[in-house]
Amino acid sequence: MSEASKRGRSNRRRGQAFERQVAARYRDVGYKARRGLQSRDGSDAADVEGTPFWIEVKVSNTRHPSILAAYRQAVEATDGRPVVVWTHAARGETLVTMNAEEYLTLLDEAGREL
Repeated sequence: MSEASKRGRSNRRRGQAFERQVAARYRDVGYKARRGLQSRDGSDAADVEGTPFWIEVKVSNTRHPSILAAYRQAVEATDGRPVVVWTHAARGETLVTMNAEEYLTLLDEAGREL
């Protein structure tokens, strides 16, 4: 097996593990979240299903993942649900990204004051 093939397999495993972690976070707050059933291009389902959001999950091998590219990919793929992108950078933080208006709507629905 080539080095590139091993890296690819390792990256897929890391991505799948992060999808499971994100799904678990949603289950912790009451959703029946699970990993989406992915086709080769990932366009058939969100990375995490069982929530009112289209959830895209990205793990980066670099310290500077392309959050905007991941967000745009999710916007193109969504079935109309609000997009939420979870990004984890190599040896870095986990970030959650979404459209500002949708975020403010969530705050309003939760009854929180700014």
